[in-house]
Amino acid sequence: MKNIRIFKQLLILAALTLSVTAGSAQRLNMHVDVSRFLDESGNTIVLVDYQAPYRNLMFMAQNGGFFARLDVELEIANQDSIIYRQKVTDNIGISSKYDASSQRKSYLNRLVFSTDEPRFAIGFKALDVYAETEFKWSMELEALPPFSRLSDIELNSRVSPDSSSYLVKFQRNKVVYEPIPSVLLSKNYSEYAYLYMEIYSPSEEIGSSYLLNLSFGAKTETWYWMNIWITALSDYAMPSVSRYL
Repeated sequence: MKNIRIFKQLLILAALTLSVTAGSAQRLNMHVDVSRFLDESGNTIVLVDYQAPYRNLMFMAQNGGFFARLDVELEIANQDSIIYRQKVTDNIGISSKYDASSQRKSYLNRLVFSTDEPRFAIGFKALDVYAETEFKWSMELEALPPFSRLSDIELNSRVSPDSSSYLVKFQRNKVVYEPIPSVLLSKNYSEYAYLYMEIYSPSEEIGSSYLLNLSFGAKTETWYWMNIWITALSDYAMPSVSRYL
């Protein structure tokens, strides 16, 4: 029987999920969230989720709809060397011009890379081509140790079975886990908040039970806590924890 103790603050889940929000009058306002997991070889898989609210993008009338264009570039560096670079062009379409001013709707995408570097820096930038506004963000990050027992914890607004092409980047075992890079939740839109994590067990400990302790709060105040028993049925046990907002 093992104890895994996690003490995180929901209000500053930006620290838990490494979420970052940036914006000003001259910059594009977006949200970025980074989570780390392990592959079967012990390398770190990094998920870079980004969210652009529709109201912060410029949509142009085209082909019977309205479209925004976002040019995204991700760079991974080790000291002064670029070890990975990915460029993506997001063509974002909406059918109603009123969605462009929505306070709720946003565009969501995910970039994924794997690394065996113990430390690295992430550089992310996005350009709204039509508005000529730009978002830039960077951070230094450490890889998960190859023998980690627990991944980062990912905050999700929706978890539902879905094996279609819808949000295929966010599917795990035919289940969609829709993340919230902004870390902004409202009970008006979501009845639950979901936490996704992976627990890694050595083969000799398959069948063992783990006690997962979660607490949520802000500063010195604890709002809620819960204990969950998890049995390792394979090398990779992947529990999803939900809770009313």
